Amino acid sequence: MCYSTMLRLSVCVGILASFWVTPEASYPPLCQRIDAAVRLLSSNKTMFFSQNQYIVHNDLHNAEEDVFSVSHLDPDFPANIDAAVNWFGKRKSFYFKGCYYYKVHASRQRQRLRSRRVSRLGLPCDVDAALNTDRQHVLVFKGCQYWTINRTTRRAVHSGNTSNLGLPCHLDAALTWKNGTSYVIKDDVIWALPSRNSPAYRSSLDDWNLCSWRICESNDTTRDNNVTHLGASFPCNGDERFCRLRFDQMTMAGSHNAGSGFDGGFGFLSCWVRNQYLSVLEQLRFGVRFLDVDTSWEHCGLLGTFHNFACGGPVCKMIKQIKRFLRENRHEVVTVNFNHEMQDFDRVAPALLRQITAQLGDDVNAVYRDVGRWPSLRDAITSNKRLFVIVDKRVASEMFDDYLNFRWIHSERLLHSTWRGDVNVNGHCQEVVENSQQQCRNKNNAPLLEVSIFGYSVSCVTTIADLCLPLVHNISRVCQGHRHLTGRAPNVLLVDYPERVARPELSVVWAAFLQNVRNAASLSRGACHVQVDAAVTWKVEEGEEKVLFIVGGRHVVYNWNIHIQEPLQLGASDTLGNLPATADAAFRRAEDPNDVCFVRGCSVTCFSVLTSSSNDYVNDTLSAWGLPCDVDAAFTRDDSTFLLKGCQYWQREASGHVTGPQTITGLGVPCNVSAVLQAPDGATYFFKGDDYYKYKDQQMSLVKSVLDWSADFLQC
Repeated sequence: MCYSTMLRLSVCVGILASFWVTPEASYPPLCQRIDAAVRLLSSNKTMFFSQNQYIVHNDLHNAEEDVFSVSHLDPDFPANIDAAVNWFGKRKSFYFKGCYYYKVHASRQRQRLRSRRVSRLGLPCDVDAALNTDRQHVLVFKGCQYWTINRTTRRAVHSGNTSNLGLPCHLDAALTWKNGTSYVIKDDVIWALPSRNSPAYRSSLDDWNLCSWRICESNDTTRDNNVTHLGASFPCNGDERFCRLRFDQMTMAGSHNAGSGFDGGFGFLSCWVRNQYLSVLEQLRFGVRFLDVDTSWEHCGLLGTFHNFACGGPVCKMIKQIKRFLRENRHEVVTVNFNHEMQDFDRVAPALLRQITAQLGDDVNAVYRDVGRWPSLRDAITSNKRLFVIVDKRVASEMFDDYLNFRWIHSERLLHSTWRGDVNVNGHCQEVVENSQQQCRNKNNAPLLEVSIFGYSVSCVTTIADLCLPLVHNISRVCQGHRHLTGRAPNVLLVDYPERVARPELSVVWAAFLQNVRNAASLSRGACHVQVDAAVTWKVEEGEEKVLFIVGGRHVVYNWNIHIQEPLQLGASDTLGNLPATADAAFRRAEDPNDVCFVRGCSVTCFSVLTSSSNDYVNDTLSAWGLPCDVDAAFTRDDSTFLLKGCQYWQREASGHVTGPQTITGLGVPCNVSAVLQAPDGATYFFKGDDYYKYKDQQMSLVKSVLDWSADFLQC
């Protein structure tokens, strides 16, 4: 390591990477600033200084490699330096503090750290920043002024005001980046110096992926701010109805090995070791809310993700993407599991804790560790503690003292999994379904349960995903039956390549949404109930039969062939073409089966299923038909329409002749049904609350739970 004589910095950085940061550097203060930055051409790495620490930035990964105390460079190296610069592009670097600069020559194996007065260079004391622009000039900044030092004269010449360059005053640091562009830093904003082709422009310091420090944010009011504020009511992970759910009653779409491929592929090995095409930010934007992450140090040379033996990318880059998503999406709750596939635990765990604390400390939720009960989604969102962090269960050991102090660290002991290594996927995914059934039954009382929707195979990961993804709805419902018995939900539907679906209704994101609808109906306490207001077979296109349900102010289109609701944009104002948003009943018109009629109060309006356009000649009233208003349900069989109200029904033939009222019990149907569907399978379904009655082949049977249809019939 480096003693009082200064070794070349590139050697120091390489050697010191094998030592851990000193205790005083473990956890950052409330916020801090970059004091100086310099790129070392001898090592192709960049050093960022703040107070008594420095971060080594890895160019290959474009992320932080490690953080050290400045005393590792030399016992006499000063803390809180003002600026640093690579001196005219050579292997010599200068470090400024107060009225002195410290000169280091990287080409010499043993070099004392010597200081000189800045006046020798014609500079004032206490400069702010310095950078080498083109190996011929060095710019030095102080306040709103800057000086130029020419390689020939080595004397500073006052050159103007920073505003002339389109830059702010009182910079924190400056450097020339690996791409040759010169940048200055102030707070958490970086500016590129102007060139002949472009003016100065700025971006976020987060783009450089430094994670061990929490950098003070700029108070520039012109910065983009995508954070939305809470109103009187708001959605929780996509829907206001989910706000009542506790964290252990929520179902999340999960990415298996979320870091395996998020930062690029692995060449021909991608077939077997890559699990994701999308970046973590793209996964979250797609709808994933649970990230399963394998971590390692050795595979990447820094705190990184991996799978088997391949480095997936820096954890720091992943953390920055999570941070961005949480800032942009104020109503979303996210979970990340740094799981038991953690290599180099003694090095990974402290670094992981340090980076999460610095970057996401404001977001992490500690309620469970504090009070022994999971918070509701509403509470997590209201408190803005929207990130749940689960870590390899070794964090709870006596060897890892920080587990006691950082209450937001959740041990993976809380998270059980249905995964078994002997479940084979060979041409089909049926064994995964059977294993999920068994494991969900055995682990129905687990605090949290992760349902693994993949298995073992020698095939490519994409092949496994293509076989198992279409079954995600099935597996979720299978597990639900066991978890709901204990007041919990299947918490994670974990898949590879969540975006690899032929149609959106088959995606894990949609399956998680519909599972949360079922969770809200069965587990939450509130003003929500199941009720179908109207139902009718809508149309057949390309061999697919569709059913239209009206639920409150929403249209639900159900694909009868695959037994899954098709996603529509949710909201009380949604309509399907020109169709009414609400209805008491719906039925096929006996006179023309291509027309669908909707009843609201006393009015009847019919539409062509071919055009969804209203036709004047079928606008009418029930009273004109000799029928009562405000019916509960209606359906058409053969050439007659039946309208139900309370415990009675009326029959209207295609000719217009009406008979009734008659007692509904004569049909074997309960009173006060909310909707009736003459379905594509030839059966008639009578809906009432959570249940429905199926009439087929002259038999009536009661079936529990309308929500088993994988459709959103929940009203609040």
